Amino acid sequence: MSFHDDLIRLNVLSGGIKKLHSFNEKHSQRLLQLGYRVGLMFYDIVVGFSRINAIKKIMVYGAPSERPIRLAAVVIAKNESEYISEWMAYHKLQGFERIYLYDNDSTDTMKECIQSYIDVGFVVYHQIHGNKQQGNAYTHALHNYGCECKYMAFIDCDEFLTPCKQGDKLIDLLDATFEKYPQAAGLAVNWCMYGSSHLEDKPEGMLIDNFVWRANVGKPGTQIIKSVIRPEYCLMWAHPHYPVYRLGYDAIDYNGNIVKMWENEIRDYQGMMICHYFTKSKNQWIERRAMGQCSTGVNKPRPIDDFYRHDNNDILDERAKMYSGKVKEIMKDYKQMFQ
Repeated sequence: MSFHDDLIRLNVLSGGIKKLHSFNEKHSQRLLQLGYRVGLMFYDIVVGFSRINAIKKIMVYGAPSERPIRLAAVVIAKNESEYISEWMAYHKLQGFERIYLYDNDSTDTMKECIQSYIDVGFVVYHQIHGNKQQGNAYTHALHNYGCECKYMAFIDCDEFLTPCKQGDKLIDLLDATFEKYPQAAGLAVNWCMYGSSHLEDKPEGMLIDNFVWRANVGKPGTQIIKSVIRPEYCLMWAHPHYPVYRLGYDAIDYNGNIVKMWENEIRDYQGMMICHYFTKSKNQWIERRAMGQCSTGVNKPRPIDDFYRHDNNDILDERAKMYSGKVKEIMKDYKQMFQ
């Protein structure tokens, strides 16, 4: 990790990045912008290190092997009642022991759909209000629950963390990876982009059963990563795909290559992948994406062109579907538990 990388992280931690953007918007002269950045650097160092020390006081860790939860997921969700129970059951099956869910002003029946998961303690449920809350939700989970988790995956409700080889266990893959690369702070896992499977309308049944055609690696979105972290090496979240790691630490991909931001070009999926049901059917896209994005707010809905750009149905890939039967059993068990 370079001195430049350290400065970038301190700039984010201090809040100086917002000051810099605001200044640059008001002053277009390059020399003036450079001078301000140099001056801001001292602010970033003083305030940034102060922020690091404050975070260290919040997050007190025991040994990873002694933490009660080996694998947890953090998710911010809004109006996900269509598939949320399936998502919970799927990740339960994949070895997740706790889900920290932040409900971002849902108006549907999402909470009712997962009430049984909440009641047994599998889901820790929070409400969070307002637009652009993903970073706040992620940071809250990291600071409040990181000390009890060995690994934390920060993913969305249309993203299914999946072993590339059926039968592999995510926890074993993570243990092996970090044993091989002990200085790594997190694992960057690439999106596996599923298209509409040529469906116009929402089909009956489960997500993993109906959408089985994905994009070739190299198509839009497949270079994007989400992060599974070792929480003791993470400071905060300022971006939904990639955290601010402690100085001197970085994320890696499955081959041990350092991944410094939220993109990682790959040739194929290895170890694990994120089955990302980005489009679903065309009409589901139109209805859903009118809500906008967590990172931009409701006033900036995604355009229809995004559907066509990501609706790539090149390869039949049923690796998630292979777990369908067991997922249904878990969903049934949780549904009957409180009837």
